[in-house]
Amino acid sequence: MTTTLENSTEVLTRRRAAAYALGKMKVDEAAELLVRGVWADDPLLSWSCAEGLHMLESTAVLGDWVNILQHPQDTIRILAVSALGRIGGPEALRALRAILFGEMESDYNMQLQALQAITNYSQCEAVPILIEVLEQSPRLRSTAANFLRQITNQEIGDHPDDWRQWYQ
Repeated sequence: MTTTLENSTEVLTRRRAAAYALGKMKVDEAAELLVRGVWADDPLLSWSCAEGLHMLESTAVLGDWVNILQHPQDTIRILAVSALGRIGGPEALRALRAILFGEMESDYNMQLQALQAITNYSQCEAVPILIEVLEQSPRLRSTAANFLRQITNQEIGDHPDDWRQWYQ
């Protein structure tokens, strides 16, 4: 499979299938090859490599996922946000915060995915960030409040002061 994916003279459909299969079979040794493939000129090959990389669920490529947040294809950027939420850890959380608070170029869909990804973290990590979103992002306020209600089982509403008072 790796040989097929690497071979630039191979038919693209076979290369895309190889990328998918490598991820589905969780071939960790293919991670670097899949990362390179994410940046391929062919958009479908890029997507297949990103999808394969996502299926690996490898923490070893965390930094690569952070770089992929700058990919020209919006669907791949959103997949990168999802991967960061699944992988977790402080570096991933910093990247998700950067998306939510405008420290990194992002669009509304990336921000929504970042909110969703935050819910994969522990309550003590997620709740303060979601409250901050309530305070700073009117456009995301109702979604953040819904996630707060979901992860805390509290029916507090959409006002950040109420949530902050409850949290403290």
